[in-house]
Parts: sequence; C-alpha cells; structure tokens
Amino acid sequence: MVLTSNLLSLTRSDVKDDLEARFTHGSVGTATPTGLASQTAVPSEAFRSEIDSFDKSVSDSITSTLEISAAEANGNTLRSFGWFSTSVPNAGTALAVDSVTALNKTSDFAVVFDTSIQILVTET
Repeated sequence: MVLTSNLLSLTRSDVKDDLEARFTHGSVGTATPTGLASQTAVPSEAFRSEIDSFDKSVSDSITSTLEISAAEANGNTLRSFGWFSTSVPNAGTALAVDSVTALNKTSDFAVVFDTSIQILVTET
C-alpha cells in the first residue's frame, strides 16, 4: 500500500497539534541531561517558565521559544535545556532535553532558547 501525500500531511498536522498542547514549559539546569524518557526535569533544574512562543506554520516542523530575562536564573551555570508538559518544577513529562554549552547566567543579559523539531512521517 502506498500512503497518499494527503494522509501524510494530515498525520504531520495531527502530531503538531498534539505537541502544541503538550509543550507548556521550558526549563534549564546546571547539570548535563541524560535524555531518559522517565525524566521529569533537567538535572539540577534552576529555572522553569511557560513557553514564550510555538510555531507550527512550517509543514514538517515546529519551532518553540523560551526567553529567560536578565532578572531570571542568575548565579547559575546553565548546562541543560528541556521542554516539559507541566508548570511544576521537577515534575511532569520531559518532551525534549539537550545539553548546552556552559553559560554563567548573570543579570547582564537575557537568554533565548529557540528550538526546532522536524516531524518526518513516511511509509515504511
């Protein structure tokens, strides 16, 4: 059976709609993440905040943004970032986590995390 481009497009759209509802908060931590499915926070979580933007206008990807203002998460050396489906610190479901180049966060600057996740739906 060959899947039609219509079915593939509908499937991508459904996945993006589901992710938009689940991507609620971004988090940063001071330790390197493990990327385990059971993770509820980035290691040594230092800050968690509501997502600033979510864009699903591109046909095969989503883009999400979290801004940490100059007044937030100061005094921490940030080493990890993640997207979660909850507002509760150290709880919820990890959707995506990654390590970042160590950054000593101070009140001298804001940090913006822009992430893009490509959604591939193909016939196997």
